[in-house]
Amino acid sequence: MKRWLRLTLRRYGADLSFTDLVCTEHVKTIAVAADGRTDVTIRRALVFLAAPAVGDLRDVVPLDPDTDIKSVRVTSPDSDEVGRVRCKSGVQVYWVPREPIVPYALYTHEYGWSSPGWYAEAAMYTELRCETRTGIMELQFATSAPIETAIAFKRPRWRRMTTERSLVKQALAASDSHQHGTVSEDGCRATWRVVAPQMGDAHVGVVFGKNGMKQWQKRLEATSLTARVRRLFDPLIPA
Repeated sequence: MKRWLRLTLRRYGADLSFTDLVCTEHVKTIAVAADGRTDVTIRRALVFLAAPAVGDLRDVVPLDPDTDIKSVRVTSPDSDEVGRVRCKSGVQVYWVPREPIVPYALYTHEYGWSSPGWYAEAAMYTELRCETRTGIMELQFATSAPIETAIAFKRPRWRRMTTERSLVKQALAASDSHQHGTVSEDGCRATWRVVAPQMGDAHVGVVFGKNGMKQWQKRLEATSLTARVRRLFDPLIPA
């Protein structure tokens, strides 16, 4: 009945999510090379409660609105792409497994993509969103340069934060109450783990490079409302 309803609504443009699965572990890894090239890999350990139909399974890859959705190359060792459409957050890639799905058995799905990414940035960030029933979510950030500090926070649902400035400001504000990532001995890898996340939750991980926190604190002060007002009235104040 649920499959028939999904297929029927899909014909009328309402694409319901496939809910007959559980994700035991969701791991997102971001590797930033010295030249700024960024490789993103998503690995999900899935347990299907029912066999999915073609069109039920999809991955989301973030993409700028002006970028052609056909230009991004998405790779997967376990699945084949059967279509893609633009969505609010980027491109939605539909896939089918190369091996038959066995209900209640563990199935590992992995996919990834590359982008020009960051280069010599004071801070880098990414988001990890829980979109299905999930046991553990893990975020890994690997860089060629040492990480000074790694901070993660749960994105507030009531507050829109769509700019780099707003995300970094939230990470720096009351950073003692946020979750600090585990940084490796060489300082080039940071890891966060979230146990039993709630569906709809989004966690943002921010890593600061050398002196990155100080650089961003100065940048936030210089672009604050108080600083802008001061610059506006300074020329009017007699020397």
